[in-house]
Amino acid sequence: VPDFLATPPRTARLHRMRVAPERWRRGIGKELARVAIDWAREGKHESVILETTPQQEAAVSLYRSLGFTEKGRSVLGPYELVWFQLML
Repeated sequence: VPDFLATPPRTARLHRMRVAPERWRRGIGKELARVAIDWAREGKHESVILETTPQQEAAVSLYRSLGFTEKGRSVLGPYELVWFQLML
């Protein structure tokens, strides 16, 4: 997690969520993310963080629609990462 991302002590991280391409556009990703957010909320977490790449436009749109805000960008090897956070 990059230094610019201020994370409360009880922060959950949504990591490596993926939906098979043949299952895209069916609401599966949104439901998976909502279940993870609910789990974090029930566990008394203060925020949820995640990263994706800007090329994954559908993922970026999904996370914004769920209330995540972009907190910054970093580089890992050849990849630019977009970091999002949702305060609970």
